[in-house]
Amino acid sequence: MTKKIYLSIIIFLLLSSCKENTEKLDKKIDKKEKQQNKIDTVKYNLKKIENLYKRKSLDHKIISSNKWLNEKETIFVFENEKLGEDYGSNVNGFVYVFDKLGSKKIVIDTYEPAGRKAHIESFFFYNVDKDIEKELIVLCSWEQRLKETAEGKLYQTFIYDDYKDGDKLIFLEEISSYFGVEFEGIQEGEEIKAEFKDAESIKHKLKELN
Repeated sequence: MTKKIYLSIIIFLLLSSCKENTEKLDKKIDKKEKQQNKIDTVKYNLKKIENLYKRKSLDHKIISSNKWLNEKETIFVFENEKLGEDYGSNVNGFVYVFDKLGSKKIVIDTYEPAGRKAHIESFFFYNVDKDIEKELIVLCSWEQRLKETAEGKLYQTFIYDDYKDGDKLIFLEEISSYFGVEFEGIQEGEEIKAEFKDAESIKHKLKELN
């Protein structure tokens, strides 16, 4: 092999290696840009919803998540609705679902007063049936302050399927009924404990039911 041919091969290999490295770098940069654009879009959407509810009374911090509905961007809002001086407040739950076409506002549910107004303790996602999608679980509580009768909290678990083609989540009454309405506190001098008052205990029960 002549020296000239040898040098040509070396140059070709070097150029090929440089091209391959450049392509890898371009792909890496492109991936980072897409990720950053996605993060920027999520932040923008969250800020937009936060501004929408800026002057309204909320029961829970507005939260953005992509852990539901095939990783679509979703933003959850739980708004207090004053019913009047003698009637307390409802808590109205909504989820905004974002896709390439824009956003859609979906009703989760309305949580009415029970002694006092409802409070959203937590909400999370868990697969409670045989399909691929996870369901939405909302844990509500109501403070109870009845002198010499009951001092504590009521707890209730609400489980929802996705909204399909409608504008409201589907309440899964049968599986929600396994958790019932529980009280924790002092009732007529007796201390009572609630079994399902956090996400961990609810998930454990759902695992058993599956």
